[in-house]
Amino acid sequence: MQPATTPYMTLDFRKGRIRIYRATLKLMNSPDYIRLLVNPEQQIIAVQASDANEARAFRSAGIHVDSQKNFDLSSRALTDQLRPCWKWEDGKSYRLTGRVIKGKDIVAFDFDTSVCVSPTEAPHGMIPEYNGAQNEIPIPTHH
Repeated sequence: MQPATTPYMTLDFRKGRIRIYRATLKLMNSPDYIRLLVNPEQQIIAVQASDANEARAFRSAGIHVDSQKNFDLSSRALTDQLRPCWKWEDGKSYRLTGRVIKGKDIVAFDFDTSVCVSPTEAPHGMIPEYNGAQNEIPIPTHH
């Protein structure tokens, strides 16, 4: 089987979850830590390789080449802040297609690549199962 070459992420506004697929992490050389970067003005969400010293980094170690797990960030507060940034509807899920930024271990996801994959609208088999990972995202309190 060919390795995946297109990175994907899912925003699930019903469950308050952001799913980063293991294939996306593999395209970033399976970093031990990642950061989520959001730029509403440029309409981009990015996943960046990071390290343990970064205060807003999430440990993603253990999700490597042989893993069947995806990386889930569960934060209703963050998804509630993201939803009004684009044409996303509450209670629905959207898959975004990303692009790898060579040499930077960053994958950028433009908002306009999002496609609704909610169960009532997606073809059978398009909705991945939830794997139970619970990681909270720190929401900055300053502007």
